[in-house]
Amino acid sequence: MQAAGQVGEIQDVPALGERIADGLVVVKDGYLADTTRVRLVEAGHPVPDARGEAAARRIRGIAESAGADDLLLVLVSGGGSALTPAPVPPITLADKQAMTRLLLAAGANINQLNAVRKHCSLLKGGQLARAAAPARVHALLLSDVIGDPLDVIASGPTAPDASTDRGLELILWDLAQNSFLAESSRLAASVQRELNALTGTRDRGVRQAPFRVLMGATMPAILVEAGFISNPDEEARFKDDAYKDKVVEAIARAVSTITAKP
Repeated sequence: MQAAGQVGEIQDVPALGERIADGLVVVKDGYLADTTRVRLVEAGHPVPDARGEAAARRIRGIAESAGADDLLLVLVSGGGSALTPAPVPPITLADKQAMTRLLLAAGANINQLNAVRKHCSLLKGGQLARAAAPARVHALLLSDVIGDPLDVIASGPTAPDASTDRGLELILWDLAQNSFLAESSRLAASVQRELNALTGTRDRGVRQAPFRVLMGATMPAILVEAGFISNPDEEARFKDDAYKDKVVEAIARAVSTITAKP
């Protein structure tokens, strides 16, 4: 899994190279290297592709064919998660591709991305090591993750999965809220512009805060403060039906403007 340099050095060790029965290494495009006993293949990164899925099946097949007297040597470096997609049925490669794009677009960090990947994979989260039983498994890892958590590097194909279903739900919820936050900011700015144009009120700007009435929303949501009855002038305006109609119209125009954009 994206460790071509390691493979090249290991297979050149005379005492070890002759004992390698089979092997496969997956690298991203443009990183092929000369090998003798272990085959290298290219695959998509950061969005997985069919080449990576085929390679993942081959890797799992090698693990499953190992016996009690065999040693499965797993070389792992950053990028292994995307390079070896092995979706759990009924999840498809297209599903994983869409999931990866959505998570990246939502701003998922490597820990969040790999936590989700592990719950959808036949290799990640220790599944590769499990497939190799009863063979011994040794893993050599090059970390691209702060703190070097073994279950996060390439989504931990040989490490126990420390994530939980509840933790996964929280990750997805947090990312969804981030996505809604950006859309909510656009909506709030649109409402502010329309209010200024129709009512002539002072622009107080758009601010973000954890208002209780907005928490838990599963769609873009804003709180419109069109005025304060504690202010005598604003209280007087809100007693005017025509003014209130303008406020409603401004909000309606803003919503229409935002929803009309692709």
